[in-house]
Amino acid sequence: MLHADQLRSAVELIEVLARVFGVARVLPWREGAAELRVLGAVRAGRYAGLQGLFAHANFTEDRGPGDPGPGAFGVLRAKGWVGVGWG
Repeated sequence: MLHADQLRSAVELIEVLARVFGVARVLPWREGAAELRVLGAVRAGRYAGLQGLFAHANFTEDRGPGDPGPGAFGVLRAKGWVGVGWG
């Protein structure tokens, strides 16, 4: 999990990078929360339609002790990023 200062800095960095690189303001979302599991589209090898910001948990089940958790996704969602279910 991230501390408050780390979370704020991470969100600011994500917002800047998304704007600079034209990343869609879309997050993997399911049942009112960040989707933190390997996505069905990934398991099926359908990467072409994915867009937005993803966590490493959306691509692998290997989540170790340095995992930052869903905090940034929740803050970004509150800032207007759209939550999308990718199946």
